[in-house]
Amino acid sequence: MTFTLFSTLVTFIGIGVIAVGLALLQRLRVQHQEIEVVSPLFWQVAVKETRARVFVQRFRHWPAWLLLVLISSLLWILIAGPRWVASEQMQHVVLLDGSVGDPVDSAADLDLAILKASKLPMMSREIVHAGPQLQTLVRPGEPVELARRRRGGEPVPTSTGLDWALDALAARAGEGKPLTIHIVGDAELDQRYLDALPDEVIVYRLDRGSEAGKPVLSALGVSDAGSGSWQAVDVLFEPAVPDAFQLSELKITLEQEPWQGEIKSTTGGHYVVSNVPASGGVLRLRYGASEVGAITMPRREPIRVLFETGTPEVLNRVILLDPACIEVQGNSDLVVGESDSADLHLRAEGKPAFQIETETDNAETALSGLIDELALRQIDATALAEQSGRVVDVEVASGDQRKISVWKNLFSSSFNFQQSRACPIFVARSIRWLANRPVLVPWAEQGMRLPVARPEFDRISEVTTTAADGRALQVTRLTRPVLVSAAVEDSPGYGFTAGLSVSVWIGVLVVIMLLAEWALYQRGRLP
Repeated sequence: MTFTLFSTLVTFIGIGVIAVGLALLQRLRVQHQEIEVVSPLFWQVAVKETRARVFVQRFRHWPAWLLLVLISSLLWILIAGPRWVASEQMQHVVLLDGSVGDPVDSAADLDLAILKASKLPMMSREIVHAGPQLQTLVRPGEPVELARRRRGGEPVPTSTGLDWALDALAARAGEGKPLTIHIVGDAELDQRYLDALPDEVIVYRLDRGSEAGKPVLSALGVSDAGSGSWQAVDVLFEPAVPDAFQLSELKITLEQEPWQGEIKSTTGGHYVVSNVPASGGVLRLRYGASEVGAITMPRREPIRVLFETGTPEVLNRVILLDPACIEVQGNSDLVVGESDSADLHLRAEGKPAFQIETETDNAETALSGLIDELALRQIDATALAEQSGRVVDVEVASGDQRKISVWKNLFSSSFNFQQSRACPIFVARSIRWLANRPVLVPWAEQGMRLPVARPEFDRISEVTTTAADGRALQVTRLTRPVLVSAAVEDSPGYGFTAGLSVSVWIGVLVVIMLLAEWALYQRGRLP
């Protein structure tokens, strides 16, 4: 046992002082003595003889002294603030898995969490909901029924997997501050992740009976359309339990309108929703009465290209082979030609062969990434150098906007560059880089980073997340892969006494002892 107000030594010294003080008071009690006098003449002498003898009377009433010492010591301990080291310093968190989308199962889990919290020490237990972000439903010392009021409303579909929540909660633990987490839900946990938690953190799982609330989907994402259309994408999803999945129970909406397109099944157990318009809408999937996933479509507008007079015909054809590009005469996104203002600038032979201007301040740092992004490594620079008799190199400089300058003769019959495989790849990537179209984000899952090479986004914690170009992406609800599934022990049971602190029990004991003292005094067994 430890004490919050005084140290253990001071507390026991105080108990000793109380015992000695009560012993002195016991000796100072007036000891009455009856003396029979034969005459009033001796009255003054009798009064003098019967006065209290403070330190000469013998110590009497040992049981009464012990009872008073015990009651006073308990009251002193209450003032010192007693705490059990093994139990009351232990923090308890009932973690409610928020990935359960079914309202009935979600309500049942909340009832189970409240029941569990009611059996834990009131001053050291919390109920935390792992939804789009961690939400504390009940704080230490609060009634558990507050969880219903704070959790009000329909459940919001979120990703399964609680590693991110355990990571956040484990930060509360430390030396002398153990933490026990009681999970309500069926989310899979990785054993190797649990092994990496601090020693002060213990994880249990509540037995919720049936496996209700399991996610319907284990994968959901978008990819380039198999049809080759730039302004459409394909949506892929995979059922978590393929044998029990019924496609007829699945309803798909795009911007709240029913989706009437084609859904194909693959040999690998996946389903593909083909040619979904890439117009930035939110596609939602409902299975039965529950929403099981949602994902934001990319917004892909065509790249409008204006070709200036004198642009090589071969370059014109290569650019228009890209389904993302259309030719316009005005109001263009990009200009290709020999003028200095052209985005893809065709110039006479000079140094360097490829010059790239980027809005990045540190051009040297961006050089390596741009060489890979524009597929410049695939160009046979040695052959071009032999044909031209010049050094073929690449330079990157910082500018106000993106621009690429290349030799115009590369697209003439003087060089074999136009017949190489690198030519259409370099041209297509250059046009898309110059247009600065947002990258295709195949999925966005809570607790994970957006799957793009750069920039590296922070971990997603909200219902929606914001991409670098300002787009709001709907978080996808997925089952995260578990490499080594953890066998989490069932949460131990706690009796009624666990809900009361040691201070409460000491207070109850003091009241009982005071009642006992009063009863003994009434019966004449105590002075």
